[in-house]
Amino acid sequence: MTKRKPPPTEPAIPEWVYHIIVAILFSGLIGVALYVWNTRETYANQTLDMLTDRVTRTNDRQVELDRRMTILETEFRIHQGTGK
Repeated sequence: MTKRKPPPTEPAIPEWVYHIIVAILFSGLIGVALYVWNTRETYANQTLDMLTDRVTRTNDRQVELDRRMTILETEFRIHQGTGK
């Protein structure tokens, strides 16, 4: 007795379902990549703004220190000139 070959069976899940699943996963991967890219840009801009603010504050402090030093030097010269 020879064994018969079983008849071909249809797969449990059609192939088009696999294609849809792969497309969804691929689009999700692209979405994650875009999110990471945009987040990187945002953090870079925030860092640049923070550094710019820090430099601006430092410059403002320096201007204030220069102004105070000028006042002190002027007062010192006035007091030296009058002998006080």
